Amino acid sequence: MPLVDSYSQTVSELEAWLDKERDREQEKVSRALDQALASGSDDQLRAAVWNPPPFVAAYCGRDSTIAGMRELINFYGDCGTHFVGRQPNRTCGTCRHSDKPQRSEFRARGSQKGDLDFTMSARAATEAIARDETIRAFKRRGEVTEKPKFLPVCRYFSSGNVYVIGPLKNARNDCREWQPAQPS
Repeated sequence: MPLVDSYSQTVSELEAWLDKERDREQEKVSRALDQALASGSDDQLRAAVWNPPPFVAAYCGRDSTIAGMRELINFYGDCGTHFVGRQPNRTCGTCRHSDKPQRSEFRARGSQKGDLDFTMSARAATEAIARDETIRAFKRRGEVTEKPKFLPVCRYFSSGNVYVIGPLKNARNDCREWQPAQPS
């Protein structure tokens, strides 16, 4: 029996988009570094900022009004406020605030052509809805106004008619509000 699990597929698609965004942001850092080194100015290194702030990349937040490119600001390793610590691993999938939608599944019944056609059209419709939700969530930086059918929502950050998509809000797996999920 074919099984469509759009939740897993949608989360995998989100992770792939985050990987692309991470690569795009790393490319920006590389270009900024090349420009700063070409200028020969240490001031340009120390003044490198994200505009707008990065979606996935970690950044320097010593000044709460700007998001500095930490790789450039601390290029020489002499930043007085920088410290190297263990990267937290606070994924949404392991957090008690994560609200996974009900699994959306369709199972083929029987082997008649009509049953298979229905299953295939249901699969296409499900994939289209999941893809649309993913695109909207990504464009709105993880905040949507309709409750998603296929994306995990963070109950802690969501309020009223704003639903926060956990894996987008917590792209760096360092959420300060993370709490371990209760064992089931």
